[in-house]
Amino acid sequence: MRCALTILGLTVLTALCHSATIYVPDDYPKIQDAINASADGDTVIVRPGTYVENINFVGKLITVKSERGAKSTIIDGGHKDSVVIFESGEDRSTVLDGFTLTKGRSRGDGGGIYCKNSEPLIINNIIKGNTISNDGGGIYFRADYCGLVTPVVANTVVTNNAAGTGGGIYCICVSAIVENCTIKENSATNYGGGFCFQICSPTISNTVIIGNTAERGGGGISNLSGSSPLILNTTLVKNTAERDGGGIYCGDTDSSPVVRNSVLWDNDAPTGREIKGNNVVVSFSDVKGSWPGTGNLNIDPLFVDLANDDIHLTAASPCGDTGHNAFVAVPFDFEGDRRIAGDAVDMGADEFYYHLYHTGDVIAGSPIDIKIVGVPGLPALLALGTGIQDPPQSTPHGDLWLTMPPAKSWQLGAIPGTGILTMPGTVPAVWPSGSEHPFQALVGTWGGWETRLTNLLLLEVE
Repeated sequence: MRCALTILGLTVLTALCHSATIYVPDDYPKIQDAINASADGDTVIVRPGTYVENINFVGKLITVKSERGAKSTIIDGGHKDSVVIFESGEDRSTVLDGFTLTKGRSRGDGGGIYCKNSEPLIINNIIKGNTISNDGGGIYFRADYCGLVTPVVANTVVTNNAAGTGGGIYCICVSAIVENCTIKENSATNYGGGFCFQICSPTISNTVIIGNTAERGGGGISNLSGSSPLILNTTLVKNTAERDGGGIYCGDTDSSPVVRNSVLWDNDAPTGREIKGNNVVVSFSDVKGSWPGTGNLNIDPLFVDLANDDIHLTAASPCGDTGHNAFVAVPFDFEGDRRIAGDAVDMGADEFYYHLYHTGDVIAGSPIDIKIVGVPGLPALLALGTGIQDPPQSTPHGDLWLTMPPAKSWQLGAIPGTGILTMPGTVPAVWPSGSEHPFQALVGTWGGWETRLTNLLLLEVE
């Protein structure tokens, strides 16, 4: 905030405070130039494009935000250094929002993000393709004194990063909060393909940890000395360790991870396919091969398509309504559907709800599949809106987001017995890059007790 303060006797006169908005490249050609020119409280808006640079927030309490999201705005580290650095005591009012961070340095710590003694808010990013020899391929968190800082990572994808330890995220002496994230296909030559924790007690909630690998222990999560994470409503699947703990590894007696309302399935390791370590406390979770604890299951979770990494729950999933409501950390699941859609919270990152989503890139002229998850036998209608109502209109069947009447609608027939209806299609070639197209579906017949409107699906053309 930029303020002029004048004191006259006992009267304090404060001039109108204002925060500046700086645009890149309009006002400054580089993001770092804009950060250097900013003051606390300012916002730096970055236009779409690729920016080859390594940025340091230099203690500025500012927001650096992309104009059109992570897929359109890339910070390329050029293999020279960490792509983004926080090391000057930045707090939660320092925000990094909506970038792809890639090509972090090839040696040292923290390929995508290096964060020391700071607690920024890191949201809506894609952190991918960063390779280092030491710790934290995607993100490296460190504090000189434990309990000093609690950074937050939310609504972020950390994928295809590599490190010696902690391929995706590494925390030492930092109890980070990670929520509504996807940690996918990261690798470590030592411990912790997805996460590695040391001397900390982070919280992971509503997160998908899938397809990560470690050559030693903890394909999904590795807990080394003095680490006791709290893992809530998280799905760990298809992670692999060459030695111990495909899903979770706990190698020290002074570490005691707690797992609640989660799913561990189809992870792999020679010892402890799902979990390795006697100090892991698990409850109200679905663990393949079983694990002792209150409310635990050992039943196929019936994902929509695990072979293709689709971990949405189907209507018949035994994970539905079998979690414990007392352990719900946030009101939404990993993609924004409300938690506790039924009588009790579901196990895992996904809350079963009539859900509309797509697979495939949104590129003009390219194939795309629109998918609806719902109750088998109910009819489905898909509609394309001309705009969005915000706030949505309340109806007996949920929130209506589309402006009416819709631009186009499709009667798709009944949802099949699998609980997933797929509408193959092609992104119209006439849709320009950057354009947005809102969809919503109605599952069931209007007036039916099982009828619901799905979430809003906004297709943004790349």
